[in-house]
Formats: sequence, structure tokens, C-alpha cells
Amino acid sequence: MSLATGAIGPPIPPAASPVVRSAEAFLARLFPAPRHFDVRLWDGTVLPAQGESTFTLAVNAPGSLRRMFRVPLALSLGEAYVRGDFDIEGEVWAAAPGM
Repeated sequence: MSLATGAIGPPIPPAASPVVRSAEAFLARLFPAPRHFDVRLWDGTVLPAQGESTFTLAVNAPGSLRRMFRVPLALSLGEAYVRGDFDIEGEVWAAAPGM
């Protein structure tokens, strides 16, 4: 409730942690606009696609991005997937060109 008016307003979202802000900045550089898939971070933050989303990249832990995108990339992505660092929800084959 608002103290000034007594009205119930929309909930105020919690401020993003520095780790979430850092992940958002990294993903914006890695996948610049227009990005055609959603990204859901470990804390529930959703970074929406520009336009229709073909799949969702679910990042499951704060250290996942670091493990996913280190060299050698193909090996790191495979290991991170097996470890459960990320999931792909939706059309899996649509994810291949974007990643």
C-alpha cells in the first residue's frame, strides 16, 4: 500500500544484482539486437527477444555464462550443457544458428 494514498500499486521489482547486470551486459554484447530468442537468468530475470521468440536460453546459475563461453567454445558449450548450466526450451534446432 502506498502510504500517501492508501492505494495498492504494482509491485516494485527488486533491483538487479551486480551479477545480473553483468550477465545482461555480456549477453547484449554476445547476442546483439535483434536477438530472436529469450534469455532467462537463474534469478528469473527474462531478457526478451526482439520480435517473436523461437526458443528460450535458460541460464541456470551465476557462473554458467563463464563456463559456457570459454575457449574451446564447442567443448565448453557441450560440457556446460551436460553439467546443467543451461537449458534450451522450445525449438532446439532454432537455437543452433543463434549460438
